[in-house]
Formats: sequence, structure tokens, C-alpha cells
Amino acid sequence: FNPLFGVNMTTLSNVSFKLEYKKTRTLNMNIASLQLVEGNNREWVVGAGYKFDDFNAVLKLKQQQTKVKNSLTLRTDFSIKDIRSVIRKLEEGYSEPESGGKTFKFSFTAEYVLSEFVDLCFYLDKNTNKPFVSSSYPTRSWDGGFTVRLMLTR
Repeated sequence: FNPLFGVNMTTLSNVSFKLEYKKTRTLNMNIASLQLVEGNNREWVVGAGYKFDDFNAVLKLKQQQTKVKNSLTLRTDFSIKDIRSVIRKLEEGYSEPESGGKTFKFSFTAEYVLSEFVDLCFYLDKNTNKPFVSSSYPTRSWDGGFTVRLMLTR
């Protein structure tokens, strides 16, 4: 279930909140070796954001267009994900963890509507993975970037 439970709210003052709970379970049966591989994922996502309407008035820039309000939308999300994969050997009657870990993710996005056809977006993501099994190593990664979105249909 993706998401199993989710709430997205936006107030009249353009403040937004998000809360989600996601759950996934997969089972793979191998008849030849009599093994069952079970994968479980659980994730909590908490987020907040704010939208500045008519952001050119804040920057005190002269506005050339009249069709589009230049808005700035800021959003941040934090998620905790628990991933587990277990091999169950049916003939021998035991189970052992195969892989998995706890993943923490922080993401930030800033999106600015520059004109009727152009949006600018900045994003930053931080991922931290702490594995459950000793054969894997903890990892941490940062991703960031800038995108220009051209829309020809507005």
C-alpha cells in the first residue's frame, strides 16, 4: 500500500503539511531450492512547505507579464524507511536475514515560477543508510541540483 495512510493539508495562509505511512510486502517462492524470500518495507514521511504568492513584489522587481504570478514554493520532507529481506529455507526449517537496513532521507526543494513558460527548481537530498546485516556498510550521500523546466502547453 503506497501510501497506506496519508494526509496532505494546505492552510489558507499557504502553509502545507504532509504525513504518510507506506507499507510494502513481497514474497518470492523458489520451488527448486524450497526457499521463500520475504521483503518488508515500512516508511514514515513528514513534510512541510510554504508558498510565497507574487514573489516579485517581495523582491521588488518590475513585473513584465500579467498572466502569471511569480510564486516561490519551498518544501522540506523527512522520511524514515525500514527495509528487511529474509530468506526462509522451508526444508531445513530456519530463517536468516539476507539484507536490509534503516534509511533516513531529508529533501528540500525550492521552485520558482519565472514566467508563463519557465519554472526554476533547486533541490537537495541527503540519504543515510544503516544496514542490519554485517556484510553491508553504512552509507551516506548528498544530491543536489538545479533544473529549468520549459512548458510549451500553458
